[in-house]
Amino acid sequence: MYVLDQHPESGLAPDIGCPRRGVYYQYLFWVSSTLQEAANRWAHPEQYISGEQNLQQVKDKANDVLTHCWDIVEKKLASNGPWLLGDKLSGADFHLFMIAHWSQRYASRAQDWTHLDAHYQAMLNRTSVQKMMEQEGLL
Repeated sequence: MYVLDQHPESGLAPDIGCPRRGVYYQYLFWVSSTLQEAANRWAHPEQYISGEQNLQQVKDKANDVLTHCWDIVEKKLASNGPWLLGDKLSGADFHLFMIAHWSQRYASRAQDWTHLDAHYQAMLNRTSVQKMMEQEGLL
């Protein structure tokens, strides 16, 4: 948030005072506190429970939450996409992309939802994202 606020010329965050700013915050916080948290539980169940015997239960519950989250985002993108703020790309879309990319190895993958996959592919086709993915060795 801070970086985008320091660079309003990027257009990746609605202006302070703009009604879309609240929706932008809503998505940023929901993606980081709900979607990413479920993703972390799926990827790292050992951080949430002691012992090996219940790791699969943690992953199974995380998968249920991920599926629910993907459903929410899919409906949003289907009704008012292609971006989280409708017709305006924002920093929240980059955060969603990151988790969607991670989800390729999850049981519940963003790419299995039509509009989420379209969002993922649109982000993946951005020159800046391709450059970052190359630099990080992700392509």
